[in-house]
Amino acid sequence: MKKQILILSVLLAFGVLFSKNTNAQGMEVGKNNFGVGIGAGHNWYGTLGGFSPALRVNFDHGFFNAGPGVITIGASAGFTRHTYDYGYGFYGTGYKATWTNIVIASRGAWHYNFGKIGNEKFNAYAGIGLGVRIEAYSDNYSGAYSIDNDYGGVSGHFASFVGGSYQVSDSFGLFAEVGYDITTVLVGANFRF
Repeated sequence: MKKQILILSVLLAFGVLFSKNTNAQGMEVGKNNFGVGIGAGHNWYGTLGGFSPALRVNFDHGFFNAGPGVITIGASAGFTRHTYDYGYGFYGTGYKATWTNIVIASRGAWHYNFGKIGNEKFNAYAGIGLGVRIEAYSDNYSGAYSIDNDYGGVSGHFASFVGGSYQVSDSFGLFAEVGYDITTVLVGANFRF
């Protein structure tokens, strides 16, 4: 976890320090956006508590204008892991289960650019994603009798999200998203080209 936060912090610092142009604008037709984010991992299992970090990268391309905004189409990939670890505290027994999920999806969004009514560096967006979720599960019980289970599979994945981004410069911005995806809440950096 510390390594992921350090990497994201370095990327944010690099983008802020080397931002040259302050005439940044919201999403535009023909622009590419590469995002890197970290957030609270989605828990598909319901009974697990706690925070599990998730990492996600995404790529979006502005394809065409739609009213006061821009339609983007792109892709995303993410990773999260949840662990349940319960030591019984007697005779060296315990139980540990781990769920690992990788999501690979296409995504589309509508970005509303606020330039016509205020701050042109800010845009809000909403979108959906469709793809696959690759799951791996393992558990083990250690005690008088050791039991290990492993399974996995691939299933369909649907995502819905809303977010906002602020362009610090033409090539660097910050974003935040909430929704149903590999994460429930996500913050990160955008690199536009």
